Amino acid sequence: MRGFAWVALLTTTACSGGELLISPTNFDFGDVNVQEERPPEGYSARDLVLNNRGGRALDIRFVGLDQEHLFIAAPIFAADSPPTLPTLAGEDQTVVTVAPWDYELGELTTEISGSFQVQARGIDAVTITWSFTPIRAQIEDTASP
Repeated sequence: MRGFAWVALLTTTACSGGELLISPTNFDFGDVNVQEERPPEGYSARDLVLNNRGGRALDIRFVGLDQEHLFIAAPIFAADSPPTLPTLAGEDQTVVTVAPWDYELGELTTEISGSFQVQARGIDAVTITWSFTPIRAQIEDTASP
């Protein structure tokens, strides 16, 4: 499986002084073994950290999310379409989970990629890119005699 590199924090500053730090902004999941049973949080789940460094509350939305291929989970969503987090207070942070979810017929062993945006009123949208390659690899049971 290809390594995952954390991308430097991306800072977006709003006109009114709000500041949202998002890390990482790129998810390269590499080869994802879809032969294994899919965990409830998706394959190879990773954290996406959203840190409100400003003094005002933010309503954060995930726009353009390809929910056929990618799964995003949070403790709770305030709305489903688009997925929207409960209001994030100033000087607070939250963590959501991002993971490959599924693939279409004909996509096996083909890199699948896309992007979605993290949006909140008064800040510039931040684009999050992602990619993974679904593979079917047999898992050797080394615990058996």
